[in-house]
Amino acid sequence: DKPLIVYVPDLPANVRDPTPLEQMIRECLKTVNRLQISSIRCYVDLGIGVIHVSSKEDHDRLIKNIRKITIETTQNISVSFVAELTISSYVVIEQKDGEVLQAVSKADLYQKWNTLYKTQSVEIDDLLAKQFSNIYRIRMNSLDELIKAKSTSIFAVKEHTARVYFRADCCFYEDLPLSIDLNELRNAISSP
Repeated sequence: DKPLIVYVPDLPANVRDPTPLEQMIRECLKTVNRLQISSIRCYVDLGIGVIHVSSKEDHDRLIKNIRKITIETTQNISVSFVAELTISSYVVIEQKDGEVLQAVSKADLYQKWNTLYKTQSVEIDDLLAKQFSNIYRIRMNSLDELIKAKSTSIFAVKEHTARVYFRADCCFYEDLPLSIDLNELRNAISSP
């Protein structure tokens, strides 16, 4: 029988070496929850872990009952477990100073993305905020496709450079004055 997969969607961001993290999760599940896992692999650069369990009972127990564990008590670091993964990344169509951004449609971006990454299941959201018409959210359900895609984070679409921020979070400041320029925006975001 093929092992069942459980995802860890929220690995700690400050970890660089996956091996100790994998061991911490394995040991915590074994000692605290009496759950033996087949294997674990942490993709620390993406913040995602993949756990293989050998039975449907262990799979369901991990997702429905355990759901979350604390792997480091002094800093209160926890990880959670899910059966399915939706991965959000963002594409930013770069604009040179003074340049009028040529329209890049959702269809243009979708076609370029599928040609470049050869993905099976990707969704591109419509315009997320009217003030930032150059930012698109890409949603994927396949970790394997994300791992293949992350090797190319810059590409050209409609004579513009597009930069992909894989597994990123994006917040919009919707009530900014129209007169704000890029340097003022950078200063406002970076100041405490």
